[in-house]
Amino acid sequence: LKPPWLMMVEEIKLKIDTFLQGLREDFDGAVTTLITEKEILKNEIVELKKRKVEISEDVKNMEGKMVFKSPVILNIGGVLYTTSVNTLTNVKGSMLESMFSGRHKLTADERDGSFFIDRDGVPFRYILNYLRDPTHFVPPADNELKKEIAREAKYYSLTQLVEILTGGEIIFLDGSSSSILDSAMKETLVKMFDSNKGHLNLKLLCTSAQGIGVAVFDNATKGKGRILTLIKSNANHVFGCFIEDIFGQQGAWIPGSTENFLFALGNFTGSPAKLFNSGNGNSIHITSCGLHAGQSGDLVAFCSHSCAAPTTYTRWAPGYTPVTLSAGFLCGTPGNPTYTPLIMEVFQVSFT
Repeated sequence: LKPPWLMMVEEIKLKIDTFLQGLREDFDGAVTTLITEKEILKNEIVELKKRKVEISEDVKNMEGKMVFKSPVILNIGGVLYTTSVNTLTNVKGSMLESMFSGRHKLTADERDGSFFIDRDGVPFRYILNYLRDPTHFVPPADNELKKEIAREAKYYSLTQLVEILTGGEIIFLDGSSSSILDSAMKETLVKMFDSNKGHLNLKLLCTSAQGIGVAVFDNATKGKGRILTLIKSNANHVFGCFIEDIFGQQGAWIPGSTENFLFALGNFTGSPAKLFNSGNGNSIHITSCGLHAGQSGDLVAFCSHSCAAPTTYTRWAPGYTPVTLSAGFLCGTPGNPTYTPLIMEVFQVSFT
């Protein structure tokens, strides 16, 4: 048997060893925690440095720029208007977009915080309505007022609004455009439609860029009326057809609307042409077979491509100089009814 004193010493030693082991474990745990926290702090420092660089860049970019808050008060020749920054900057490239983009320093009136522009304040309400919704802007009926608004629109560099008001341009809807029409052709085409109906709006339905063919044309036009087809031939002549009737009906050949017409925007005669149905036969085929205008093939497109000597569309519209209507007259290849299309575009027409 161990003497009591030895047993007491061993017990004390065991307690000391246990205590020291606990201290070592606590120490190791504390060291691990410190190492982990150090790594976290290092990562946070890296992120803060990145953010500092970003903030410095933002501050640098904002130097010299004004920040406008909505609503904005405008004093146009003494007439006050309240609007938003988004409205004023809605049309890129306009004078107002440039003014309120923050690129220029403007001084507000100390009394009411307004920004003064020394222009006619009365027609400016139409300018503001256009900026709010350019797509659905409806111009006033009064021609003198239109001229006033157009003058102000020109000052504010609102080119499309000027075109809408003066009627010298086509309005393309929903981001549409034409790769065929140049500015002179647009003006010529606009004049072919009755100006009393309003402005000519075109919405692109399909184009040869999509690999257009008879199926694409039929699907795009089915159930729709007022269809304008534009064709540019390999002879670089631009021609086409406007159809008021609704496509895709089970009617095959029909007399068609009296407003249907074939046209050429400056053919080989050097002058534009516009031809109505003379009443000699049906004017349009409206089942699924592409575009067929005139029963003898006055204009055929998409299923095949030809312009026979017109026999149905032979009545010249007033104001157009009649010439001999030979095969290939429309497409610019006199004596040859077959053409090769370079570009074809199909639009739905509306008026506002």
